[in-house]
Amino acid sequence: MCAKLKIKNRVQEGYIHICLRGNRKQNVFYDNSDRYEFLVKLESASIEYKTKILEFALMDNHAHILVHTSNLTKFMRSFLISYVRWYNLKYTTTGNVFQRPFLSVSKRKLEWIIDTVLYILQNPVKASICPHPADYRWSSCKCHYKQFNSFAKHITVDTSLCDSHFVSEKNFYRILGEKIVSRCELSEKGQVNPVRVPDCEVIDQCNKILQNSFSNKKVSELSRVEKSELIKYLNNNTLATFRQIASITHENFKWVIQQCKVNE
Repeated sequence: MCAKLKIKNRVQEGYIHICLRGNRKQNVFYDNSDRYEFLVKLESASIEYKTKILEFALMDNHAHILVHTSNLTKFMRSFLISYVRWYNLKYTTTGNVFQRPFLSVSKRKLEWIIDTVLYILQNPVKASICPHPADYRWSSCKCHYKQFNSFAKHITVDTSLCDSHFVSEKNFYRILGEKIVSRCELSEKGQVNPVRVPDCEVIDQCNKILQNSFSNKKVSELSRVEKSELIKYLNNNTLATFRQIASITHENFKWVIQQCKVNE
């Protein structure tokens, strides 16, 4: 009926960019009732799991959503089960509507969140559907700055974080039309074309940090506080992934993510 949602090491909380694609790249939305029902089910799941919907764009065969949540998997499971059941009943079909698993990427810095907002809203322009994101009906673009929109009675969209980032509504729409953000939904650090750093290079960087900042201690000799500082330094100053940081510090993956989120 819907995708198996449990993926090893999927980040569960924070600001997360979600992408849902139609199974076998087929269309998901065939009429406006499909799109409205998608938003209604999304709203219901967001209330159930105290998740904020920050942005969305509904294309024909895929959808982008930006959320702030504390339990991504439960939120998405609730939403997908509800929507797919309705969808299959409407079209007298069975099986998956969306490609599985869905894509999700944590956005841990404000600049990445803002770029993700721009990227999501620019999807219709890149698909040559309209000249400016504000011209597209089925996105949250018109939800910004408390504009009147047809979605208000179907879904609550919290654009306050993005709106407060720009000096004015005019400035937001100007940048939205001018600063084109390339594909970034699969990038952990919000980079356009992320470079994969070899493990050996990350180890060398870690050893230099230990030598310069931790009196040349070994990782095993670090206190819990020192190890947390090392993890945060590696996360903020290198291209190391969470997996690499967890591996070289011999720490639990979830604990590593928690340390990296402390100063968000």
